[in-house]
Amino acid sequence: MNLPSEYLELLERGQSLQVIGLNETGLLKEDALAAVAMLEAADVPILGGDVWLVKGDTDNHANYDVWGNWATQRRTNEADDAYAARSWDDSRRYIEAGPDPQEGETHLFVLVP
Repeated sequence: MNLPSEYLELLERGQSLQVIGLNETGLLKEDALAAVAMLEAADVPILGGDVWLVKGDTDNHANYDVWGNWATQRRTNEADDAYAARSWDDSRRYIEAGPDPQEGETHLFVLVP
């Protein structure tokens, strides 16, 4: 799968989750919504994602907890374009519905295209 270059550039601005043993990059809500739009423009469906709640300074001794996740399962006999459109809508709705972080917290969204 070819991911759009602007999406890959956006990931470079994200927060690495290697500190907790994951080879993933978390994005802030605004960037995650931009990533959904970029993947949609490139016709790349989103299988789902995770939301990490980070308490404390991400550069130092922060605590990372999974806040939630979502997945868009393909329906029986669902056309590729219908599945892709639903995956973008599901992702956008889930990200937008997430609560705003409290003081000292950060929410990081990891997309799985």
